[in-house]
Amino acid sequence: VGGAGGMGGMGGMCGMPGMMGGQLSAQPVPAAPQPQAAVQPAPEKMEPRVDPQVRELCRAFNIEDRLMKKLNDAMMRRDTFEDDLQTVREKLSQPRPDIGVLIRQLEQGNFVSKNSMHRDVAALVDKYQLDDRATHRLVESMTKRKDTMKEDLKHLDVRLASAERPSGLLMTLLQGLDVNGELPAPPRSLGLGGSYRGGGSAMDRDRDRDRRSRERRERSRSRSRRRR
Repeated sequence: VGGAGGMGGMGGMCGMPGMMGGQLSAQPVPAAPQPQAAVQPAPEKMEPRVDPQVRELCRAFNIEDRLMKKLNDAMMRRDTFEDDLQTVREKLSQPRPDIGVLIRQLEQGNFVSKNSMHRDVAALVDKYQLDDRATHRLVESMTKRKDTMKEDLKHLDVRLASAERPSGLLMTLLQGLDVNGELPAPPRSLGLGGSYRGGGSAMDRDRDRDRRSRERRERSRSRSRRRR
């Protein structure tokens, strides 16, 4: 009996490795690491194409790429590209051009190209080299006064003829014209001599200058005689 019990015990012990092996084989085997998928680079954002004429213009006037792209975008949104390009070139050729102002005017719809102006308005702008602000103001004012535009431009021409700063004087004149319907006499501070009375022909002004010159010469001779 004891032997049988011993054999039974040994049998049980012999069975244990099998049971342990079964338990070990029942545990899940870790899966092999899967290769990670390659990260695809984000597609490059396509830069807007700059018109060759705009690029050439900006290169000619040393305009940086950032402003070149803004200028190109603003011009491409308008229907007057060729006229705008010509006018932008002319404005950049003037002393101290401001490309930022031109871009803002294009974006806001305030830019006035030369060919879009009335012929007589454009002639006055060219004659006195009016700046952008004065040009826009003149176009805006004359658009409201189409019936009297030719007469208004004639009177403006007379007043601007003696001005040292035509653009500044024009802004003051147009303010009075829009408010009262009449052109005021320009103040001396804007470049006109004291003999100006708000009108008169060029011949009258020449006579006034000659008279003042004669008076100065006579006063000079009188002082010289007194010193003797």
